[in-house]
Amino acid sequence: MRWKQGAARINQCMVEYLEQTDKFREMQVLYITGEIYYDQVTARLCQNRVFEKFAGHLTVKAYLEEMPLALAAADLVICRAGATTLAEITALGVPAILIPSPHVVHDHQRVNALALAEAQAAVMLEEKDLHTGAFKDQVDDLLFDPLARKKLSLNSRMLGKPDAAEQIFALMVS
Repeated sequence: MRWKQGAARINQCMVEYLEQTDKFREMQVLYITGEIYYDQVTARLCQNRVFEKFAGHLTVKAYLEEMPLALAAADLVICRAGATTLAEITALGVPAILIPSPHVVHDHQRVNALALAEAQAAVMLEEKDLHTGAFKDQVDDLLFDPLARKKLSLNSRMLGKPDAAEQIFALMVS
């Protein structure tokens, strides 16, 4: 299967992970592929009977309008490291594996992810180091270690600014 630019490597690792694991039987997985990958991903998951294997515990979508609700319900998020995404994650204190895009100006996503990783508020996995084994190890380590997730969550929440809009407004009117 040929993967296009963007989050191609993340999609490839996620698909391979889902094909190889059976550990989600008691969890709900919400997998957002991105619009350009949705057809490829769902076709491969169907072809390899991954949906059947997870018997209703796997939902795959191209895009999700209700992302704040999904983040609030998440035990673990695997995503890029854009500023808005990190603001949402830290405001909620969601444990995360951050995979910064290597294709952004001034490498700002790596800088963002590194700040959270150094504060032990997230785990950073660089795309250059991203392969199915590293992805699987990191996901499994966090999914099956509630204390590690709790530590990330607490540290993430300490960095969060859930009242950012109010703070900006107060600065504007003062």
